[in-house]
Amino acid sequence: MLNPPDAAFRSRDKLLTTVDLVTAGIPVVPTAAFDEPGGADLAALGPGELIVRPARGVRGQGIATHRSAAALTAAWRRRPEWRPGEPRPGTAGYHAEREHYLAQPLIGGGGQDIRAYVVGKRCVALMRRVASPGEVRANLALGAAGSALPLSHAAAAVAAAALAACGLDFGGVDLIEDHEGAVRVLEVDAWAGFAGISTVTGADIAGAILDHATGRHRQGVTG
Repeated sequence: MLNPPDAAFRSRDKLLTTVDLVTAGIPVVPTAAFDEPGGADLAALGPGELIVRPARGVRGQGIATHRSAAALTAAWRRRPEWRPGEPRPGTAGYHAEREHYLAQPLIGGGGQDIRAYVVGKRCVALMRRVASPGEVRANLALGAAGSALPLSHAAAAVAAAALAACGLDFGGVDLIEDHEGAVRVLEVDAWAGFAGISTVTGADIAGAILDHATGRHRQGVTG
């Protein structure tokens, strides 16, 4: 079976993914996890702007930025009250279930990252994504532009190591280059789609997954 269910489940939660990556020594963006900001050491992330992501968010949903840790805490306190039976506001802090969040420094002002797609132990596609003006989320579905990167880029090896650390056979890895040029992992996603990165890079990701599955099957038959 490709992408074992327990590993795929863990990759759905950005906090669990971060724990797995740190345990394996994979470079990650400094992260503080919380369900309420007062319970996290946000000061450890530095004095600058922060980006907050719901741990189970997808396609950039629920992401918000704050100019400082104090601004994040103040914004949380100003959330509108919600009563059962009323529609939940579409802002950070309100989700279908009790959610936890990850706060990270907003590196380079946001708006760009690197998306890798890894199959087996090999990065098969790599692209840089640049968001539309004024947008910090670099998702293609939100209007970001993608450009292919060579598989010799340092991000390819980091992405492959990150996927292995999460126990997955294939999936997407989002990365970013920090102020010193070091590549750090933002998240790993077992359910990441590959239509966009296939179009940008020309990589046959579906074929790579099929070849990997066929190889695994042959090993099982002959092993």
